[in-house]
Amino acid sequence: MRLDTKPGERVRFANTNGYGTERYNASQVLDTDTSYVVQEMSAGGWHSTVRLEGVIGWFNTVMFENDDVL
Repeated sequence: MRLDTKPGERVRFANTNGYGTERYNASQVLDTDTSYVVQEMSAGGWHSTVRLEGVIGWFNTVMFENDDVL
């Protein structure tokens, strides 16, 4: 997903990239190819994470793609 993604925008869980444990943990609460609304994002120098509306936890942004389809 783009690092300039704003709260309220939608992203799709691609279930690719990131570490195996990150993908495994995310796949326990997220559905692959499903669109979610961004609640908050934290972008650091080497790592960025996203929190999604209605989902507990933070997830590595590399596992998501922006969902620009309206």
